[in-house]
Amino acid sequence: MSQFEIQLDDLESSPVELDFAPETEQLEELFEAFADEFVVDSEAPFHVDLYVMLDGTSIVVSGRASGTFHYKCGRCLQDRETEVDASVNVTMLTADEYRETYGGEEEISLDEEDLETTWYEGQSVDLGPQVRDAMLMELPAWPQCPDELRDSCDAAYEEHVGDETLDRLEEHEVDLRWWPLKDIDLEEEEEN
Repeated sequence: MSQFEIQLDDLESSPVELDFAPETEQLEELFEAFADEFVVDSEAPFHVDLYVMLDGTSIVVSGRASGTFHYKCGRCLQDRETEVDASVNVTMLTADEYRETYGGEEEISLDEEDLETTWYEGQSVDLGPQVRDAMLMELPAWPQCPDELRDSCDAAYEEHVGDETLDRLEEHEVDLRWWPLKDIDLEEEEEN
């Protein structure tokens, strides 16, 4: 049984507090799909502290998770790390309640509370995906060096792209991210 797993029977008598450091294998499995962008640091402390209670048939989860992730800066391509401290707040409805509330064909207006709602089935609930999602929401969409490393990031970026390319970009105001598109031969594409 996973450290993130909780049994509904345990919640029926009183709320449960989960306070633990996940095992390395569980962390690697939990964040495996995102390992191309962010890798959890298995050597640094990773901590989960959750308060889980039953409200009717809904499971209410609140707490925090913290850990360290490694990533490659999208600008200078240097290896960096960031510490993440995420708030975990989610309400889990039974699958039937969830379908009844959100599964209709008519449009519904969602508020912030609805965005923190998911569903569960069975007598055992894995809270790992909720912890993972909360951590991922705190990671940057475009990973860059922290502000205190901005000068070294700029220097590595300039070294990586070269002076000639930088001059050409400034002269023509070209965004480097579009650079690979310059090689597309549109006439050849139109003929096909």
